[in-house]
Amino acid sequence: YGANGWQMMRHVIIPGAMPVIFAGLRIALGTAMIVVISVEFVRAKQGVGYITFYYWEVLNPEKMYAGLLVVMMLGIFLTYLLQWLQRRAMPWTR
Repeated sequence: YGANGWQMMRHVIIPGAMPVIFAGLRIALGTAMIVVISVEFVRAKQGVGYITFYYWEVLNPEKMYAGLLVVMMLGIFLTYLLQWLQRRAMPWTR
């Protein structure tokens, strides 16, 4: 149809790749959350993972569950943020 390389990239290739890119970002976000919290359980001296693990060790379930609630809320916030970015980047999927 007469498009040059830049036009093909901008109007065909990048928009076609966006769903796969955002699927990868969703997977990476979940994996990153798990890794960060797990490392905080084991090695950190501060952070939400450390606090959650510490209160589990000292048998204080109320504060332990508060830490888990913070992790859950952070995960929900980041998921909604990524969905918002996806809607902004791909308006044709609405």
